Amino acid sequence: MPGDILIKKKGFGFLEYFGHCGILTEDNYIAEYPKIGYGLIFTPLEYWADGERKILVLRMKESSPEFISELLYQIYTDNEKPYKLFISKTNDSGYYCSQFIWNMYYKTSKKLGKTIDLDGDGGIIVFPYDFYSSKQLTTLDFSQDKN
Repeated sequence: MPGDILIKKKGFGFLEYFGHCGILTEDNYIAEYPKIGYGLIFTPLEYWADGERKILVLRMKESSPEFISELLYQIYTDNEKPYKLFISKTNDSGYYCSQFIWNMYYKTSKKLGKTIDLDGDGGIIVFPYDFYSSKQLTTLDFSQDKN
C-alpha cells in the first residue's frame, strides 16, 4: 500500500550494517536515498526487493487517504536534496534513507495539524530499525529476527 515503509535486513557492508529503507509509492516504486552520490531515486519494487536480504514491511496504524495523498505529494515535491550521512533527523538540507522517511512523515503530519514521530527510540539520528520499534507502525511482514 502506498506509504508503507520497507526495511532491508542489515548487511555486512559499512552502510548495510544499519539496514536500508524506502517508502512505497502508488505506482509500485520505492522512493529512496540509496547511497552517497545519489539523491532521491524511484526504484521499481521488484528490483528493490530482489536479492538476498529479507524485507520488513511497516504500515501506519492510523492513516487516511488524505494523509497518504499528502505524504506522496511531499515525497514528489521535496526531491532535490543531496544524500548526506548521519545528520540530525530534523535537518532537511539533505537526507539519508531513514531520515528521508522520518522527515516526509513528520512534515506531512505537521501540514495536517498533527505530530507524527516514527523514531522508536527518540534519538537525534534515526536509523531504519528505529521504525520497527515505533508505536505508530505495525509490522506486516517480517520473516527473520532483527539481527
